[in-house]
Amino acid sequence: MAFRDCTGLTSVTIPNSVTEIEWGAFSDCTGLTSVTIGNSVTEIGREAFYNCTRLTSVTIPNNVTSIGYSAFEGCTALTSVIIGNSVTSIGRSAFSRCTGLASITIPNSVTEIGYYAFYECTELKEIYATNPVPPSCNTLFFRIPTNCILYVPIGSYSAYWFTSGWGNFKNIVEMDMSSISVDNITANNFNTYMHGNTLIITSVRSKRQSLVLDS
Repeated sequence: MAFRDCTGLTSVTIPNSVTEIEWGAFSDCTGLTSVTIGNSVTEIGREAFYNCTRLTSVTIPNNVTSIGYSAFEGCTALTSVIIGNSVTSIGRSAFSRCTGLASITIPNSVTEIGYYAFYECTELKEIYATNPVPPSCNTLFFRIPTNCILYVPIGSYSAYWFTSGWGNFKNIVEMDMSSISVDNITANNFNTYMHGNTLIITSVRSKRQSLVLDS
């Protein structure tokens, strides 16, 4: 909890020498708007960035394997989250009450998602679950919009439909995940996805959620 309640802190760069962001390290740093996480970090601890209400984006590097309990809970300004492809577990309430989050991509390395991980993400419209085997979970998407679309790999519709938590979605759509990659244009508040030769541009703020461009 080294920097907890440092409300005047606006920017953080975590060096490559750090391997773990400890429990509550930056919780309630309500002035924090940007964070750069070093490539040596392997674990983001419990409540590490809890209630950082001005944090707008975060990129979780590829060496991180776990995101702890309530790590980003209450980050209401968070509109962009890029999760590295080594993360295996997303803890309970990790992104709960991130009310600005409109789209999330869950890499195929993730095998476990905690209870209420995305609770009350009231603007969430699109979820890309890239693992053909549904990560174990419970009520991870409770109180999100009923029109939220869950995109899953081709051939895995039934697996998600019959898995606890995932089967609650009314809109499950199969898509080819083999070429999906994630980029983010934070300055313009857009997420972009490459799906084969198709560029999908998704607004993270506007109610008009997507524009699809075929090459």
